[in-house]
Amino acid sequence: MQAFYNHSWRGASRAARRAVELNPANVVALVWGAAILAIVGDADESVEWLERARLLDPLSPYVGALAPCSTS
Repeated sequence: MQAFYNHSWRGASRAARRAVELNPANVVALVWGAAILAIVGDADESVEWLERARLLDPLSPYVGALAPCSTS
């Protein structure tokens, strides 16, 4: 909520990292965290998180709309 109410993107980034640390299989945390990471300039890590989310839930249209189509 820090990102939306306070526009504290760095705080939101820390919260997303903590959420994924607590539950690395949380697809929702990975996707929202990836969006926040992209906003704060961590593009490479953002793509990595989206790829992890896609691997965890490959049939999710929510994840599929944001995650890379393939990896090399």
